[in-house]
Amino acid sequence: MALGGEIVRARQLTLAATARAVGLARRATHEALVSWQAAHAEETATLLVSELVTNAVRHAQTGGSALVLRLETAGSWLRIEVHDADPRVPEPRTPDRLDGSGFGFVLIEALADNWGSSRGHDRQGRVGGTRHATARRSGGLSRSAAREFLAAARGALRGAVTT
Repeated sequence: MALGGEIVRARQLTLAATARAVGLARRATHEALVSWQAAHAEETATLLVSELVTNAVRHAQTGGSALVLRLETAGSWLRIEVHDADPRVPEPRTPDRLDGSGFGFVLIEALADNWGSSRGHDRQGRVGGTRHATARRSGGLSRSAAREFLAAARGALRGAVTT
């Protein structure tokens, strides 16, 4: 499909909201980007998909129901959406423990050019929460740079925590 002269490509996948969803979503992202000749954006896209899907699986109170991953590209942009059936708005939080979790939206903030979450209807009219991120297809942080960023964020948090 063409939008304003740009070719728009999209892929959508429905997954059970289980731990397996993350790996399946990463694989689908890899396959989509290769078929769209955008494999150079794979590291950033895979990290974003991993964090968004993990958040949906972990925090959605849907009793193991489905979630929908949608990848859409137009021009130099890639949009990633993850929708689940939980009617609560997915809300980022500031990590307050040193247990190694809660940094997903911190990583998304570092990787994405734009991101957010909302409550409403997905493209098929289902009510629930949607997490989304938009990034330039030209890349972003590498996996090693993302790890360094997370380590620095955790270090800053440790320095801010008082006992």
